[in-house]
Amino acid sequence: MTFKETPFFQKHVLYTGSFEWFPNRCDIGHQLKLLGAIVEREWTARTEVLLVGRDAGPKKMEKAAAKGIPIVDEKEFYDILSLTQTNDSTPD
Repeated sequence: MTFKETPFFQKHVLYTGSFEWFPNRCDIGHQLKLLGAIVEREWTARTEVLLVGRDAGPKKMEKAAAKGIPIVDEKEFYDILSLTQTNDSTPD
């Protein structure tokens, strides 16, 4: 999988909840940026993907579902990172 094939590439991404594999929340933002994401600190009209960890904010989940915004969980995020790290491509 290349960076451009991830659900995060050139997308406005918001993350919520706690993450077992990423206890330092700054690491999540860093990884998302490496995948070409535009990381948001709060919900905006531009939010295009919601990344959720354990105990994710229920209002954010409901809002994403109501707007048809993709919700990616921590396991899926970790799998995507694993797949992109085996590829030599870099984001534009």
